[in-house]
Amino acid sequence: MRKKISGLLALLLAMSLVPVTVGARTEDEAHTHTLCVDENCTDNHEVKTWTAWESSSKLPNEAGYYYLTNDIITENGVNVVDGVYICLNGHIIQSVGAGSVALTATPACDNCGLTDCTDTVHKFSEREDGLWVLNENSGNITVMGAAIIGSMLIASDIMFEMYNINVVGDDGGGVFLYSRGNVLLEKCGISGNNGSHALNAISSVELHDCLISANRCDSAVRVSSEFKIGGATTICGNVNADGKNSNLELREGRTVTIAEPLSEGSYIGVSVEAVPTIGNPISVTGANGEDYSEYFHSDNEDYKIVNGENNVVQLTEVNPKTYPYTINSLKLVSASGEEYDEIPTDTGFIVDMDVTKVADRNGQDYFIVAAYGENGALVSLNYIKADLPTGTSFSCGVNIPKTDELIETVKAFVWDGLGTATPLAKGVEF
Repeated sequence: MRKKISGLLALLLAMSLVPVTVGARTEDEAHTHTLCVDENCTDNHEVKTWTAWESSSKLPNEAGYYYLTNDIITENGVNVVDGVYICLNGHIIQSVGAGSVALTATPACDNCGLTDCTDTVHKFSEREDGLWVLNENSGNITVMGAAIIGSMLIASDIMFEMYNINVVGDDGGGVFLYSRGNVLLEKCGISGNNGSHALNAISSVELHDCLISANRCDSAVRVSSEFKIGGATTICGNVNADGKNSNLELREGRTVTIAEPLSEGSYIGVSVEAVPTIGNPISVTGANGEDYSEYFHSDNEDYKIVNGENNVVQLTEVNPKTYPYTINSLKLVSASGEEYDEIPTDTGFIVDMDVTKVADRNGQDYFIVAAYGENGALVSLNYIKADLPTGTSFSCGVNIPKTDELIETVKAFVWDGLGTATPLAKGVEF
């Protein structure tokens, strides 16, 4: 077992202010340990003697193994270069410059990494927007071990490794991966960040025994590439600005690879781009040697996790909802009636919505067409109010004029009212 308290325990202790006396080594002590700080290391890491690094404003630019003797606080962040491995030794690395990145592993960083060998306590307070702010004197949130306060950009070409490090308190996200090499995060915590994503995995990454929680983001983890996990991996307790669960978002049909067996304590909330149905479930993982479905949970209450053929973890519909209306089709056409295959960018268009009332319901309802731009911003909203006889179908055309804003999505809804917005049909998107 490692001396370091795991990220999961760190979160469980977060509000309790448990007294801990173990801290950073003094300069009089020999600083020796493996990169992963694991007494039972199975990765063939050698015990290294780490050299003291005393700067409080930059990291070394010559290859070697170093440990910090001071916090590093800068305006513009620091860079990790090729062959440099840093033990934070319980300290923090923080960027205080507006919009700056706290730490960057540059593309020229072929092999480099970060670790921490302590149980040093850092205290934070939570802002109204969910951001954790360093408050060593009176903070009520406890983080165990070294912390990078602000965002990280990992763009190394071959290998970047990070062990026992917390990434906390960035108001623009957290960890951004844009690497052509391998990125390994082990026993790391990513918490108290807000913005788009706490971990934006555009490139491949592998997580072991990591905790990603208490972030307020559009999605805490956004996966657009290979995503591997193992051990006690936890991605839960993250919400978006509306307070809805927003944990692991799998983009473009991506799935999770279980590289090593998941263990007790794993809990992964998940969502996908496509719409799962009972007849067409969406895969969350690839094939597995055993059933791991108990560790996965749907972020959307309309869907549930099931174990499919070859132990593929899947999302499917809970119970198909029945609505009084069915939206049969949603088409985009020109003024002359020509149908578009994609949303036109250089002209206005007409949205043709075909609806059938399939169940009894009294009163006028709202048939709505909405156009959305970048990042889901509402560009236009049009509606028709009608009270249809049961069994009646009708079509309506809504004109969307050309605007300066690029329209990325068109959606159709049937609601009981604009104020209540209770769905009366399953929405359709173009």
